[in-house]
Amino acid sequence: MECLAMGQGDRIRTFIHGLDDKLGGGIPESHVVLLAGEPGTMKSTIAFNMMHQNALRDGRPGTYISLEQGRDNLTRHLDQMSLSPAGCGDEGQHRRPRNDPPQYRRDGGLHVARDFKMYAMNLKRSLNYDILVVDSLPVLEVMSRFEKPA
Repeated sequence: MECLAMGQGDRIRTFIHGLDDKLGGGIPESHVVLLAGEPGTMKSTIAFNMMHQNALRDGRPGTYISLEQGRDNLTRHLDQMSLSPAGCGDEGQHRRPRNDPPQYRRDGGLHVARDFKMYAMNLKRSLNYDILVVDSLPVLEVMSRFEKPA
């Protein structure tokens, strides 16, 4: 596999053995990456590990938004994987998992997408994260399909 030429600029490391080299140092800043796979293939763990390692090693703050797991359940899972947010030290360099997305108006996908984008932008302003993880896309898609449920 050849190194992908994705332009110059800062990179966000994945900390996956060999992948950063293939990507020319990591994922280019401001790029969106979709982790796809069957349930149970550790997509969430990979995403959180990347965010966790960037906070620990590179001082890059991150925010993890879970749309399907509660904070306690997610934190327990991360503790089992030795990825406890508490292990990052300075709270300003690593954000705790969030599961408090806005209460969406369920009147069509465009409103949900717009509202979620505004929520992420407000988080960026208030938390100033470098890495945003949204878990998971299928849940966000389901939320966007509701049309005035009873």
